Amino acid sequence: MPLPASDSAYAGFSAMSAPRGAHILTVHLAFGIPGMKPIDSHKDLAVWHKSIALASRVYALTRELSGPDGADLRTRMRNAALAIASHIAEGASRGNRSEFLKLLQLARGALSELETQMTIAVQQESLPDGAASLDCIADVRTSLNALMSRLAAGPLEAHARACVPFAAAPRPSASR
Repeated sequence: MPLPASDSAYAGFSAMSAPRGAHILTVHLAFGIPGMKPIDSHKDLAVWHKSIALASRVYALTRELSGPDGADLRTRMRNAALAIASHIAEGASRGNRSEFLKLLQLARGALSELETQMTIAVQQESLPDGAASLDCIADVRTSLNALMSRLAAGPLEAHARACVPFAAAPRPSASR
């Protein structure tokens, strides 16, 4: 069940196109935006869908890892991939901007961990198509960073909009 817009730190998410075909998430805040609905679930977030696709790709790629080192790397890579999507989902369910941001930071940490492991596996030629997965990681990182930036900037933007009428209003002159 979605949080009412009045109780939610964010009211909804939508995707928009950006230069060079990048996919950026725009966060619509609950502050004074009529008609905006809260997200119903993490499934409404494009970055969550991208992280699920990345996890599926990691699972498929790591099937080919063998031996004791391969089994350890496979487990670590799969755990990191799972953590990315899981942290995004958990954060979206919290309904609190600061907790959501903390969990998105954890997701970004897991993404960096996965990128490091993938880079090592590609350099060791352990993964046949690992370079393409690095592009998927970059795509998830771009979307994750955009979402985090919008969430972090939200209160400041709302405050700035609220203060504009006062800043633009002429100040009374002091008469003696």
